[in-house]
Amino acid sequence: MLDGAPGAGRSIAELMPSSVAHGHPDLPEADKRPPPFLSPLAAMKDIYLKVKGRASPRTTELLDGPDLEALLAQLKDLFSDDARMARVEARLAPPLWSELTEDPGPLLLGLHDPRLTELWRLFLDGWDIWRPEGDDAEGVELFWEGEADNDQGHTIEIVQSLTYLRGDIVLHTRLGDLEDHLTFDGQSFYRLRPR
Repeated sequence: MLDGAPGAGRSIAELMPSSVAHGHPDLPEADKRPPPFLSPLAAMKDIYLKVKGRASPRTTELLDGPDLEALLAQLKDLFSDDARMARVEARLAPPLWSELTEDPGPLLLGLHDPRLTELWRLFLDGWDIWRPEGDDAEGVELFWEGEADNDQGHTIEIVQSLTYLRGDIVLHTRLGDLEDHLTFDGQSFYRLRPR
């Protein structure tokens, strides 16, 4: 029970379940925010509906599902370890990092990107949600797709996805011919060699 005396008890923000009240200090103010009393999972659904207007039954299932909740919990755990977040391995591969670091737009710069502390921000940047391809029964994937012109004036495809599947988080990025698959298994970051 909160005592009415000044300085007694915890603030209302501390009692809230949401990460909304505890976002990363480097993030700018968002034009839309979920209410501060929502859990991180409910905040995802709230912003999705504010941005998209509606959700299909399958999308609603993903937004309410255990895979998205597990992704949010693992990201919270990841960001609670400052030493791990400072590791170079948490960034995109050097060619992509140097290409995007000045103006990433809606793309994440790695698994250390502060927007991952408020994952709902990805929906504000035009990301969407679905199941990973080939895994109809499990996992969740947030993704963004677009195109841009390179220095030679040719159109290149840009794709980025953040996948949670069987306890692993995978950040896949493709910018024209550059590609990276960064995986976090709950303990360390690694990249699998292409086959």
